[in-house]
Amino acid sequence: MSIEIESVTLINPENVKLVVSDTEKSLKDCWAKLVLLQSQGVSGKERFEALISFQPELLSTLVKLESFYNEVCEMERELFAKKAIAKTIFKEESDRIARYKRLLDGIIDIGKSMGDAFAWLFYQENRALLKKHYAHQFIPRLPTRIGGQGEVEFIRQCQMFGRYFVLSHSITTFLREGDVSLIAPGAFRIAGIGELKTDKKTDTEISTTIYFTGDRKFPKNMLPKTSVKSQTGQKSSAIWDGDFKARLKKQMGNVKKVFEAPKSNVMPEKLKMSGAFLKQ
Repeated sequence: MSIEIESVTLINPENVKLVVSDTEKSLKDCWAKLVLLQSQGVSGKERFEALISFQPELLSTLVKLESFYNEVCEMERELFAKKAIAKTIFKEESDRIARYKRLLDGIIDIGKSMGDAFAWLFYQENRALLKKHYAHQFIPRLPTRIGGQGEVEFIRQCQMFGRYFVLSHSITTFLREGDVSLIAPGAFRIAGIGELKTDKKTDTEISTTIYFTGDRKFPKNMLPKTSVKSQTGQKSSAIWDGDFKARLKKQMGNVKKVFEAPKSNVMPEKLKMSGAFLKQ
């Protein structure tokens, strides 16, 4: 969605209202799916439909919202570049932009809270891995451009990677290493963590590749079948340059560390809490 700059009207409030309204509808739908997943007396078919439709809708909504946030930031930069604007008008416009940014950030936080609740269903028995994720710095913003488009389409079309369920990290606040987790069926074990890399093939086509690793060897019957053509296809030179290889090697190295056993079995010192009470 574009926002045109005409004289001093840097942001069209109607655009913001439209984005917020559309987002509200999507988040309400996601909330209904989340409630359905944890409700008693729900058929397996209903629960499965909620399971596979939750992530594509939430991720797509968050990426669109993040893209609009980027447009607002661009308007802010253009505002600061307009030196000739009167001080009073500049103050009004900058205050309006700040309000819109806070509004959009707040809505993104709500959406990611739902994503956290969804991801907890799979990670609640894998708390050792959660600590490794938390050791990574917080990632405040979502990918948008080609990378964001690739993640959305991958989650939309490949939520089942062979027999593994694919969990998106971008819909959460606490999954910070890699882009996706591969969930083994049954006990919801985290079998692997993967990085997604997207390459623009043509003006209308993108290609997304997953690079993943885990704590053990992946059984062949659990992985998707691949054709000879897909295994031997030429890699795009646009992606496979020196910087890309070095970045991917570093990222996958960090992912491998997530699955490393702790160096010591000694538990860290317990957290202590003290309280002070005022006498009346």
